Amino acid sequence: MTKRFSNSITGCLLTTAAILVSATTGSAHVPGAKLPQSQSAGNPGNPGVLPPNSSFGGLTYAEWSEKWWRWSFSLPIPANPTFTFSAPCTNGQSGHTWFLYGGPPTVICTVPPGTSVVLPVANTECSSLEPAPFHGDTAAQRQACAKAWIDNLTDLFASIDSETIQHLNLYRVQSGDFQFTVPDNNILVPGPASGFSSADGYYLVIPPLSAGTHTIRVKGTFHDPSNPGPIFFALDTTITLTVSH
Repeated sequence: MTKRFSNSITGCLLTTAAILVSATTGSAHVPGAKLPQSQSAGNPGNPGVLPPNSSFGGLTYAEWSEKWWRWSFSLPIPANPTFTFSAPCTNGQSGHTWFLYGGPPTVICTVPPGTSVVLPVANTECSSLEPAPFHGDTAAQRQACAKAWIDNLTDLFASIDSETIQHLNLYRVQSGDFQFTVPDNNILVPGPASGFSSADGYYLVIPPLSAGTHTIRVKGTFHDPSNPGPIFFALDTTITLTVSH
């Protein structure tokens, strides 16, 4: 397994950011958070997922993707659920915005009621700290590196409670070049250290789900851009997400 492929791997974790919307009315409940007036506008077939061009809490999908990576990078290996799969999904989470991830065959997570989730279906990043093939000295190199990995992604799929997410191509997010820090014993390089990263991938921002247990499935197959024929990494993760009462 490599740290780079999110839905389960150490660098590219599937993210789960939280967005607070009434499960029955669709109205916002997070102080200071502004949600789109229509969740379905520009989002055909996916009324339970925020539109890709929308913003939440003053942040775009791309900016939430940066926050997702900073969350993952900030956790030491023993506490990082994107690398140490036995680590609780609660680690590093706060407020009404949580980050989810994929990678292993199963992920089990319980969130408080009213919690929204930002979930990468499949994502990756390239940084100034890492060796090839995930290294870039400049912002342009890092962006091109991450883009090349996602350009070669195949078999992309996501569903929530057996409802397939439509038009996943609209949910591709390319971040800006952002600064990050890693602690000692982290998933990237010997630390503590700081560097710059650019990320690319497919993300879903999911408003609060009803109380009870929900099933989310994400799939994707990664191919090395320098040799795209063979499979580099295949993820197929079923997330059991319980919303506590």
